[in-house]
Amino acid sequence: MEEEQEFTLNELMGKNKAAGLSLNNSQKKKQNQKKQQIKQQNLQNSLNVEQNQQAQNSNSESLDRYLKRAFIKCKTKKERKEMKKLLEQEIKNVSQVSNVSDFDWDNKELPFLSREDIEKKLFNDPNAVNQQVNPTEQQIKIVDAIVKKVKEELLSNSTINKQIANELNIQQESITLTQSQDSLNDNVLIQNGQKQSIKLITNSLQNDMEIEANDNSRYFDEDDFDVERMKVPIIGTSTKLEKEYLRLTSYPKACDVRSPETLVKSFEFITNKYVNKSEDYHYFQSQFRSIRQDLLIQNIKSEFTFQVLEVNARICLENYDIQEYSRCLGQLIWMYKEVDDLAKTNYKEFIYYRLIQFIFEDKKDNLLACLQEINQDELLLSNEFETAMKFQHAISMGNVKGFFNLFNSTKDYGKYIMNLYIKRWKLWGVRIVCKTYGPQAISLSLFQSVFGFESIEKTKEELKHLNCVLDQNEEKILVKDTIIQLDQQKI
Repeated sequence: MEEEQEFTLNELMGKNKAAGLSLNNSQKKKQNQKKQQIKQQNLQNSLNVEQNQQAQNSNSESLDRYLKRAFIKCKTKKERKEMKKLLEQEIKNVSQVSNVSDFDWDNKELPFLSREDIEKKLFNDPNAVNQQVNPTEQQIKIVDAIVKKVKEELLSNSTINKQIANELNIQQESITLTQSQDSLNDNVLIQNGQKQSIKLITNSLQNDMEIEANDNSRYFDEDDFDVERMKVPIIGTSTKLEKEYLRLTSYPKACDVRSPETLVKSFEFITNKYVNKSEDYHYFQSQFRSIRQDLLIQNIKSEFTFQVLEVNARICLENYDIQEYSRCLGQLIWMYKEVDDLAKTNYKEFIYYRLIQFIFEDKKDNLLACLQEINQDELLLSNEFETAMKFQHAISMGNVKGFFNLFNSTKDYGKYIMNLYIKRWKLWGVRIVCKTYGPQAISLSLFQSVFGFESIEKTKEELKHLNCVLDQNEEKILVKDTIIQLDQQKI
């Protein structure tokens, strides 16, 4: 019995041990399953983080593309500043109704600049706003750098989606749990290097872009002499009435510069000589330029300075010296910006000449930039401004007769500017008339009526000068042959 009991006891003990082992195996199995579940959950979490990161990157790329499309159409630093304000407002508006990070920026229309609004109205171009731009590689690099620099500022300045920052923080924390401290340090170094390189690229490329195509306000500088850097202002002592213009090769001496009183006398003396035509134009050009130089060296900005520049500019126009006229106009525009009371100057007259020059040179960008600078109600309501806009409207509408009616009736100094470019517009007019009344031959009387020529003989002379092809009797223009001839000319 004892053996059986012992056996039974041992057997029982063995069973208990087996039961204990079985229990241990079951617990281990459950623990393994739990670990597996945790691994799967961690894997799923990482996948979710990755998907969220990809979605965030996709949405971020959508916003990047939107910003790039916006900045790529900006032509000047001023327009980029304007666009930045418009974009900040757009992001603010979106944030009030949706999450910026989830918004479909690819299908959102761009805000349009004030230049585009003027262009749409002035040039009769309904497609002027948001039209497709074909940027150069350099422009693309510049815009990429600008977007990287401006994006954070736009998002932080607007009252938007704190969720964006929260989402980014959550994702960063998740990534941090799976990364080592070394890799994080490497990332910090890389990010700092990228930020530094972006900053360098932006600064260098933006510096290249800051030269405005329409900014000729510094063209007037005589020998690039910088008055503002002078430690001691020069006061001239020379009393010469006549002085030939010479480029400065060293720091000017007071004895070589005429005093303000002498400059007034010299201006009157030279002007009287011009009225009497006692010298050729090259003499007057040199004399006036030397007066301007002496005024600039002494930093004299007075009504007399305006008088010298304005009279000199008119004389340049009378002699079709557009280069010297541009120097005078550039200095005038620069001084107009520093004068509080423009009523004391001939501001309206010379801004009108500037508008006319841009219109007849067919420089739309310069014209738009000039119009954006004009904020004087007195100028916008003036006859000069109205005349300039009538010319531009006639061009945009293809109104040849209206254009030449305005041209023929112009009697001011703007006519000298127009005469420099009128051949271009005569060819423009002939093309329109030929395409409108062709393809048959067109009588000279029609051209006389449209262009306002004095007689048939004058019409014939002008059309021959433009290389138009006449019939054997020289009474009509042969349309097809004329268009071929016009297309071969380069103006």
